Amino acid sequence: LADSTGVTGVLTSGKPKGVDPQRTRLVGEMMGFSIGGDAAKFQQSLNSFESQYLPTYGEAATVESAQAFLEYSAKGSASTIPLMWWAKPFPGNFGDWLSPLIVSSHTEANIRIFSPTSASNKKHLVSLGSIGRFIRSNSVVLGTGISTDDLELNRKADYVSVRGPITARVLKQSGGKDIEAFGDPGLALSEIIPVRRGKTNGKTALVRHFSHSAIPIQLPAHVDELSVMMSRSGDITEFVTALAQYDKVITSAMHVMITCQSYGIPCGLITFEGYEENVHGSGIKYEDYALGAGVEGSNPIAVPLDLRKQNLDNIIRDIAVSQEKKTEVIDHIRQALSRFER
Repeated sequence: LADSTGVTGVLTSGKPKGVDPQRTRLVGEMMGFSIGGDAAKFQQSLNSFESQYLPTYGEAATVESAQAFLEYSAKGSASTIPLMWWAKPFPGNFGDWLSPLIVSSHTEANIRIFSPTSASNKKHLVSLGSIGRFIRSNSVVLGTGISTDDLELNRKADYVSVRGPITARVLKQSGGKDIEAFGDPGLALSEIIPVRRGKTNGKTALVRHFSHSAIPIQLPAHVDELSVMMSRSGDITEFVTALAQYDKVITSAMHVMITCQSYGIPCGLITFEGYEENVHGSGIKYEDYALGAGVEGSNPIAVPLDLRKQNLDNIIRDIAVSQEKKTEVIDHIRQALSRFER
């Protein structure tokens, strides 16, 4: 109830203390203008900030996210679609920021963020991510999933599709209708950013879930680590292009695995020994995704912090989602967007 009515947002909001108020105001203005789609005023505030201050890491990350917001909120369209996704932690998490990228690629409308903890009741789209518990009666649901099944989903929302049959079962148990349209919208990424795999570099890429980023680990010489922290579409394109250059990928981030299966990149899903609880949920989202995508299921394999002691090849699965499923997911996206046409 707190999540769906916006109370969570009120309870978790707060303002930093002991900070230069002018500095704080300019950063706040930049973010506000970018979310609102005012590119000119955003640039004015950025110019004013840069003429007076050297940005901290946090401020630089905020500016980066603000620039990403503008890509979607300032498209110059007469129509706007509110989309629910998690924008934080700045500069953004790859999996969360796939949502505006994928939705925006199929519409000319401006895309404005609708916070999961917002108190607003306006019609909005809920898409990629395990954010089913935030669905409201005025939500249009596109491929959304859940991370645990001990919850009740809003039965009054407009469900175009859900991630998989487990989410559909929970919706039915919550008094909702039968949904048989499945597929995580992340599966459409290879249709939006058409990266081709050529000769690979003979190495393995490691991509950690952002909640695992501070864990002290040791890597074999043939493993490179890539960061998942990004929001701008250009950075996402560079990231996907980099993944395609590796022989294989190991990751603790589900949407990196989904991306690999969209492009046909061999991938292994992992977690870290002693840190299995860092990623929220009971683990059902992995089975839900696989059943919805029509692929072999993959649960995270716990690996030691010293990856030199782990045979990584035993973790890798060469799984590619079908073109038919990708086409189906794109059709779901178009159906959901049609709900916002005048």
